[in-house]
Amino acid sequence: PVSVKKDGSFAAAASVLEEDGFKTMSDYVRFRSEEFKKRIENGDIEKSPAEYKDICECDYCDYKDVCLFDEKRKGYAKRKLKEIKDSAEILGLMKKDMDDKK
Repeated sequence: PVSVKKDGSFAAAASVLEEDGFKTMSDYVRFRSEEFKKRIENGDIEKSPAEYKDICECDYCDYKDVCLFDEKRKGYAKRKLKEIKDSAEILGLMKKDMDDKK
């Protein structure tokens, strides 16, 4: 939902990011993409799908038939993602992750 106040700014309940939030998100995507690229180049192909509530990345993966990820096998586990409703918290976690790995 998007709503605008009389002064032209977005209402608190609007689902939008201000410019600095969008920049943080874009920087984070770039940062994580580079990190994944380096891990793959170094031979890290660990199977580590994320699960949020009852939805798993495997449900949408084009490679699930060849991956053979199975939680019943030793060492296989899904990463359980917690629910975060506040965009400020999400952006804070992104910034912290980038800062921690510098």
